[in-house]
Amino acid sequence: GYDMYCRLIQETVNEIKGEVSSAPVETSVDISINAYIDSSYISDETQKIEIYKKIASIRDIQDMYDIQEEVEDRFGDIPCALQNLLKVAYIKSVASKCGISAISQKGDIINLYCNENISLISKNMIKLAGKFGKVLLFNSSKVPYFSLKVNKLKDDEILKLLQELLGAMNNLQVVKTA
Repeated sequence: GYDMYCRLIQETVNEIKGEVSSAPVETSVDISINAYIDSSYISDETQKIEIYKKIASIRDIQDMYDIQEEVEDRFGDIPCALQNLLKVAYIKSVASKCGISAISQKGDIINLYCNENISLISKNMIKLAGKFGKVLLFNSSKVPYFSLKVNKLKDDEILKLLQELLGAMNNLQVVKTA
């Protein structure tokens, strides 16, 4: 309730100032990584739902760290699957800001599909390609997408690589939302 109120006020202020704020892209993530809250870690369903809601609200790295700290304080050392879930939620948030509508894995390839309302900045894509070399390919089909090769990488390495890629895309402003 309060967060929505603040967001609406901010949008109205931006509109009055003449600033255009593009709505974040709704991003889906479908990758082969164990990312969940195990019942042996949090057995109470109400508490589990509360934590899932908090995780779903992650918007930046600080949110992720805050939730991680809270969960660790309340329930003890965080299992790997829950660590993964926190990272996936953060990745989803950054992908949304970058104009990525879907992240999906097919075997050893993770595809990051661009939203249809974006344009790509070629000079910055060249910088991105230079940074990631042979593990990153770009397909300029009807729905443009990036392919990330993740052969033989462990779950935590895949998540780290996705975080690095999306961070670089965000910093280099590879994608421009329309």
